[in-house]
Amino acid sequence: MTEVIPASLEKLIQYCEQEGFMGYDPYDTLNSSLNFHAFGKLGPLLAIQIQKRNPVNIRGMIGIRKGINPKGMGLFLKAYSILYKKTLNKKYLENLYSDRKIDRVEEIKATAQEELDKAYAEIEENENKLLSGQKGIESGKEKLQEGKKQYEQGLKSYEDEIKAGELSISNGKKRGCIAGKE
Repeated sequence: MTEVIPASLEKLIQYCEQEGFMGYDPYDTLNSSLNFHAFGKLGPLLAIQIQKRNPVNIRGMIGIRKGINPKGMGLFLKAYSILYKKTLNKKYLENLYSDRKIDRVEEIKATAQEELDKAYAEIEENENKLLSGQKGIESGKEKLQEGKKQYEQGLKSYEDEIKAGELSISNGKKRGCIAGKE
């Protein structure tokens, strides 16, 4: 039993190194080239849940590529340091400081920075749209108030004309000029 664990660990380390420490994420379905948003609000949610529960890995068929997970890389580095402390085997120390992992970490940092820059640009764009929308709302409110004033002035003018007409009719009746009483 004790020999099985180190052998399994070595196989796992070999596999991870062969794959370049890249793998799939349970929620990577939306990285597909397919547009699941075309199926409405529930399309992306259903796609994620179907892929998570799918016993067959179809990620390659729908255009999802393996990626590097920053937390995963951190865990690999931590595991190599623990293995070195426990065994004092220099190969784990070499793996910990190998150029490939350092390059991967740099690659992850660069990718993360790109994603962060995109996110900030998107936030800034949305803030600008929001400010523009708020200005539009304020402008609309001002126009609404102006229209309301014009409406009230027109209504008052109309009421004044009606009163003047009623007064004119009333004066005409008093003089007997209306309805053939002349």
